[in-house]
Amino acid sequence: MKKPLYFHILFTLLVFFTLPLSAQNDAPRKWTDTTGTKSFVGTYISYADGLVTIDQGSRTIKFPIERLNKKDQQWLRAQRDRESNKEQGPRSVFDSLQFGDTQRDVLAKLKESQIVISNVGNGIFDGLTGIDEKFKTKNAIGDLQCFLYFKWLAGDDPALGKIKVLAGLELRSDSVPKEQYSSVLQNSWNEMVKLFGIIYGEPLSQATYPEVYLVEQSGGIINTHRWQIPGANIKLGPAYNYRTKSYYLHVIISKN
Repeated sequence: MKKPLYFHILFTLLVFFTLPLSAQNDAPRKWTDTTGTKSFVGTYISYADGLVTIDQGSRTIKFPIERLNKKDQQWLRAQRDRESNKEQGPRSVFDSLQFGDTQRDVLAKLKESQIVISNVGNGIFDGLTGIDEKFKTKNAIGDLQCFLYFKWLAGDDPALGKIKVLAGLELRSDSVPKEQYSSVLQNSWNEMVKLFGIIYGEPLSQATYPEVYLVEQSGGIINTHRWQIPGANIKLGPAYNYRTKSYYLHVIISKN
C-alpha cells in the first residue's frame, strides 16, 4: 500500500519544526496498546534503546515500544528526533522562519527551503510587493497543496530604518467545490491532523470534521484542532470562501 504523502515530508518537517521539548513533555497524554482496547494516562520521560519510560504520578513504568499502538510509536520516534536536535539554534515556527524575521529574511529563507517551492522573482520586494500565495508546499497533503500567507508588523532596524517583521503565518489548501467537501477536503484534513499531531503532539483541543452547513453558518471558519507551544498558537480546520462558494483547509500560526 502506498503511504500517504505526509510520511514523505514528515522527517524534513521535523528538522525545521524544532520546538522546545517542554511543549511535548510537560502534559500527561493518553497511551494505548497495540490492540486498542487498553489505555492509560502518563507523562513521557524518555525513549531509548527500544524502551519507553512513563511517569504515572505514583510510579514510573518502563516497557518496550512494541506494546504501544502505531500512533503512539510514531509520536515517540518523532519525540526522539526532536531531542536529538535540541542543541540546534533558535526555534522556528515554520520551516526555518522565526517570528521577527524581516521580509527580506523570509524571502531568502523560503527560497532555500526544502519543503516549499516558489515562483517569486528576485525583485519581489521592490515597491513592497507582497508574497502571499507565491509559496506553496512542495508535496501535497492528502490531495491538496497548501499556500503560504504572511502577517507583518512594523519594526525598526538601526541600519534599514522602518521595516516589516514576521508576526504570523497561515497555510491555506487548494479550494474544492461543495461536492468534494466530504471526500477530497476531508481526506486532506485527516492527513493534516496526523502530520501536525506527530509534529506537535496531543492538541489542547480537538473536534470531529464538521458538517458542511456548520462551516457556512459559523462565519466561514471552524478550528477543529488547537496546539500551543512556547511563543506560538496553532489552529487547524476547514473554512468557507463566501465569494467563490468553495471550501479549503487553513492552519493559523500566531504569536501568543
